[in-house]
Order: sequence, then structure tokens, then C-alpha cells
Amino acid sequence: MFTLNKKINPRKIIEALIEVNYLLIIALIPLAFAMFIKNNNVFELNKIICLKVLTIILLLLTLSKIIISGFEKSFFNKKFYLQYLLIPSLFLAYWGVNTLLAPDKFTSFFGLYDRVEGYESYLYYCLFFVLFLYNFISAPEAGARLKRLLITATGAGALVALYGVLQIMAFDFVNWAEAPFLTGRITSSLGQPNYVGSYLILILPLAYYLFIKTKNFWAKFFFAGIGVLELIALYWTLSRSAWLGLISAIILAGLVYYFKNRQDFPKKIVKRWTLSAVIILLFLSLLTWQAPQFKNRLKSSLNFKEGTAAARVVFIKDAYLAFKQKPLIGSGLESQNERLIGDYNKDWGVFGYVNSRTNRVHNLIFDILLTGGLLGLLFNGLLYFLAYYLLIKNFNDKNHGFLTRCLFVGLSAYLISLLFGFSFVTSNLYFWLFLALLISLDFKKSWEIFPSHLFKGWRRSLAVGILILMIGAGASLVSCELNVLTADYYFKEFINYWNSGDYLSALVLYNDARAVNPRQTYYEQQFVNYLYNNNFPSNVPVGIIKLGQSELQGIVKNLPARTYEDHQAVAKAAFMTNDLEVAAAENQMAIERAPGLPENYLLAGNIAAAAGSSAPALTYYQKALSLAPALDDPRLNPEHQSDIRLFQAKVLERSGDTLFNAKDYPAARAKYQATLKNRFVLSLYKKIADTYYQEKNLKMAIWYNDRASRLDRSDFTWPYILAILYSEQGDYRTALTYTQKALELKPTAEGPKALLEKITRLASPAKRE
Repeated sequence: MFTLNKKINPRKIIEALIEVNYLLIIALIPLAFAMFIKNNNVFELNKIICLKVLTIILLLLTLSKIIISGFEKSFFNKKFYLQYLLIPSLFLAYWGVNTLLAPDKFTSFFGLYDRVEGYESYLYYCLFFVLFLYNFISAPEAGARLKRLLITATGAGALVALYGVLQIMAFDFVNWAEAPFLTGRITSSLGQPNYVGSYLILILPLAYYLFIKTKNFWAKFFFAGIGVLELIALYWTLSRSAWLGLISAIILAGLVYYFKNRQDFPKKIVKRWTLSAVIILLFLSLLTWQAPQFKNRLKSSLNFKEGTAAARVVFIKDAYLAFKQKPLIGSGLESQNERLIGDYNKDWGVFGYVNSRTNRVHNLIFDILLTGGLLGLLFNGLLYFLAYYLLIKNFNDKNHGFLTRCLFVGLSAYLISLLFGFSFVTSNLYFWLFLALLISLDFKKSWEIFPSHLFKGWRRSLAVGILILMIGAGASLVSCELNVLTADYYFKEFINYWNSGDYLSALVLYNDARAVNPRQTYYEQQFVNYLYNNNFPSNVPVGIIKLGQSELQGIVKNLPARTYEDHQAVAKAAFMTNDLEVAAAENQMAIERAPGLPENYLLAGNIAAAAGSSAPALTYYQKALSLAPALDDPRLNPEHQSDIRLFQAKVLERSGDTLFNAKDYPAARAKYQATLKNRFVLSLYKKIADTYYQEKNLKMAIWYNDRASRLDRSDFTWPYILAILYSEQGDYRTALTYTQKALELKPTAEGPKALLEKITRLASPAKRE
């Protein structure tokens, strides 16, 4: 029989497993993305699910530790709670109440699909914070654990930076839609240059701390190399907010250090700070001189009339107007899109794309004001106050003062950068990690740790029973989270199969995504948008049309209309299933929520045109055009100008189709010709030719089809149409020539074959003569 080795200590094993677990969280969250399982939400969904699963495991391990070793009485001390945990508890409680009061409780709790920053995520951040804090305080060898933690965080940052630098050098193992070596900005494993910048300025000071504190020469060299690598990666983010945050935080830390030590401030320190400032300025000057991209980014930072700086000004102005409507408690987490969309105006299309929306203000303060109002700002402010109270208190601590100063720089740099950006999963996790570290360092310095309290007798049995129940609940939660990831994979595959023309498999995969994760209405919205933008039911087999329309009818019937996106999705789905009354009603609700959004009026025009109401349709189309920015707006860049042209072309073509159906052929032709100026599409030549054909002007109809035939010599349709037109004109010889051309391009085409027989029969008398 096997016997348990007496040297095995269950307490040490559980402590080791707990440490490995929270180190995995610290290391994996910045690195996790859809590298192996290609799901649709590549970055944030993978990170939050990884965090949730590992935090659940950490909870179960901690409960096991409490059963085996007893619970740490110091942590459950009233004084400890009041000093360290009261403010985080109030923060979490307020946002919980705020979520219950939110107009869209579902989104406020679960979060938006792309951001996943709802109250559920807050619960996991705070759960990790409490579990890490408890285990770090109650574990032995705190100094060694702290070192391993800092090395792990720095190592993760090094890998993020290394991958980003390799991207710039075109050594990338992933084929991104926007390759970083072409855009000139790294995205690494976080998916967005500004995310990478905010993350790097959080952990850069840790590499500096390890470089200073490590005694071994090669270790110093190693950490110095990591610091340089992270600085290079930070540069290639071209994130102005990150650079501003880092420089401002260094200056702020210097000022705090000076005022806390001004009585005996040594001249050596002054020289050191001055030298550091000079080096930073020289480094920035060198980058600016060597790299025009960086120079242009710096210039654009001060240009508030165009570019991203101007867009942020517009968003903040609109956010202020929205804030005044609900100043006290806001509208709940993740509600910025609903709050801002009502103020959409032409400037949004100037500084972004036509009809593009934002679900963040790009400013920490206004994001909080929109979601939580003044009370939200108060409770968030209290949380930041706690962090800075601990930072300032231990700024000169003899044991951990230098680490505290490094944490001060990292947190300050990050929070300053958020004045021009927004938080994300990785940065939120590290904020709570840093706060737990600050509490741990302060607690270890000033408190006596009480002995642990062991469970005995029936209490121990009860604790074991609770643990068993928690394991079951934890396994269920983990399964749910893995289902969320699986559903996202199915939806990604739906898009791939639909694009490849395998429509039946695509519809099956869409149904699988909904079945596995029924709570995510995003998939229904995007399913509708995808079909609508691909002109469903055109070019789709009849059987697929019926299946697709069945799905769309289910969405019309069952999709809960809570948000603007829901109303618009239902309107489009009803339009594609020819339920025009419902489509018009739902689109009107969308218009009421976003009266300045051009796409609503384009859809309204399409609905009216489908109902045969030409005059209202044309009015809606004209309204859509009037809400788009003017092409001669001096603030437009070429990319946004091109986007406006495409939108105008779409509206003008639909206007032309409506006029054509109303038999106003000259007006329809004018719209098609205007469309052609904005977007070169050969099918427009056919539409213009059709207007002439309806007017019995075969000469001009032939001219436009011949023009298209010369531009596209691979499509049999053009010579086939020309053959028909010449045949109607009585020129059978030329018609025969074009028919033969059509058959050369596609010998199996039935239309040209039948036409050839007809022309041969009609042309034979002419040959005999």
C-alpha cells in the first residue's frame, strides 16, 4: 500500500499553490489573447475569463487554507477593516446599488461585449484584491514572496514589450488586419497601442526598483535591459497620454520627495533629479528628431481643431451636456454609449467615421460622471485617496520607501494617462494589485500579526461542507465562463463560413453561439448587422433565405429592446423580413434616441422605399446626406473624407433606385452619376444605362454598357447585355459578335446560348440577301 510521506506538509503545499495561482494571474492577464482559440473578441474577453477562472480557483484554495491552517485573525480585526477595507467596501457597495438603479441593468452588470467592464468584473477585481491581500498578509516569508511577485510582474511586462518590438520589426506570429509594422504602432498582447502604453507605465517603475535593489551584476544588467526594452516599446506605442503620464508622475514624485525631505534635502539628490530630467528631455528630443511619427504625434496633441485631440474635446463637451441630465447617480456602468449617442453631430464624422459611436469619453472623470454621477466620483475619489494616503504615508519608510516611491510613479502615471483615455481589464487588475500591495506593506510595518484561529469539531465539519459546496459552485461558474468563450468562437466561425459562402454551416454556428451563451444579445445585433450590410437576401440560395429570415423573425420577436443598438437591430431585422410596419416603428425609436445619426435616416428611407412611398423615402435620404459632414470641411483628413464619400455614395444610389422605381429616369440618372463621382462601381454604369433604356435611348444605353465592358473584360454579363441591346437595335451582326464573346467567357451560360440561336435565326435572312 502507498503511504503518505510524513515530510509532506499540507500547509506548505496549499501556500505554494496559492502563490502560484496569484502569480499566474499577474503574469497571464497581460499576455492572454485569442492566440490558440480564434474567438471574435480577441483580447478583453480572453483576459477577463482568464481572471475569473483563476480567481475562482484562488478562492477555493484560500478556503482550503483556512480549513487546514485556520483563519488569520488580524485580517478580520475591526480596526483592520476600518483602516483598509472600509473604503473598498463602500466603493463596491455604491456601484452595486448604482447597477440596481441603472436603466439597463443587464449591460451595467455584465458589461459591454467589447469592454467587459460591468459590475460583474468589478466583483472579480475586488475578490482578487481581498484574496491576494489575505494570503499575502498571512503567508510566511513575505520578503521572498514580494520579490517573486515583482519579478513576475516585470517578466510579464518584458514579454509584452518584446512582442511589441518584434511586431514593429515585422516578426509577428499572428497575421493582424492592421499589421503594427505598417501602422507604426505596437499592439502586442493587449490589442491597442494606448492600452500597451498605459500598462507599460504601470510596471516600468518595478523594473527600475529591481535594477536598483538587486546586488548581483548580471541581475542588474538583466533588469536594466528589461527597462530599456519597455521604454523602446513605450515609444513605439506612440501613446501621448502614456508619455505625458510617465513624465508628469516622475516630476510629481520628485516634488513629493522634496517637500517631505526639504529640511535636510541633500544637494546630491537635487543633482540626481536634475540629471534625470535632462536625460529624459534629451531622450525625447532625440526621438522627435529621429522619428517624424513621434514629432507629428506631439504636434497633433496641441491641435484642438482636428485629429484625435479635437475628437476628445467634442466628446468631453457632449459628456458634460449628458452629465447635467443625471448629475447625481449617472446611468450605470457601461452606459456611456447610450448617454452620448443622443448628442451625435457632424463633428463626430469629421474626427472619426460617419455613424461611428464611442462608448468611452476618453477621460476618467467624465466616464465616472456619466456612469455614476457625482456620487460615483466621490466613491472612486475615496478609493484613490486611500491609495495616495498609503503612498504618502510610506514614501520615506526605511524598509519599503523606495518600492513605495516606484509604486507612486506607476499609479500616478497611469491615472494621469486616464485623463486622456480609459481603463481596461489588465490595468484594472494591476490597480487593485498595487492597492493590495500598499495595504500589505503598511500593515506589515505597523501591526502585530495575531495567531491564526483553527476550526475544531463541528465548525471544521461545517467548513469542509461549505468548501465542497463552493467547489461545486466554482466548477459551475468556470463552466459558464468557458461557455462564453466557446460561444464567441462559434460566432467567429459563423463570420468565416458566411464569407466563404457556406451559409448553412454559418447559420448552424450562429445558433450554437446563441445556445451556449444566451445572455449575450451582442451576437443577435451583429448577426442582423452582418446580414443587413451584406444586402441579405441578395445572392443567397432560396433555402438559406428562408432559414435566415426565420432567424431574423425570431430576433424581431424576442430581442429585448433596451438600448439604441437593440432598436436598430430589430428595425433592420424587420426590414429584411418585409415587416415594414415594425421596422418603421423600431427605427423611429432609434431616431428618438439618436436624432443626429445619419444611418437612422438611411434605414428610414429604405423602409419607406420598400413600402412604395417614394416622396418620404427621398426626404429621409436627403436628411441623411445633410447630417454627414461636408466633403470640403478643412478639418477632414483623407481617410475620413473617403469614408464620407462612401456614405454619400450609398445614400445617393438608394435615392437613384427610388427615383428609378418611381419612373423619374432623368432624376435617377443624375443620382447615379453623382454616386459614380464618390464611388467607382461598374454596376452604376448598368443602372445609368437602364435609365436611358427606359427612355428608348438605345445609343446611350449601349455607350454605358460598352464602357463597363471595356473596364471589365472578364465578366460575360457585359457583352451579353450589349448583344441584347444591339439585337433590339436590329444590328444582328454586332449582336452576334458580342454573343460569341459572352460565350467565350462563360460557355455554360444559358442566356447567351438562347440569344445566339435567336440572333442566328433573325440574322439568316440578312445573310441570304
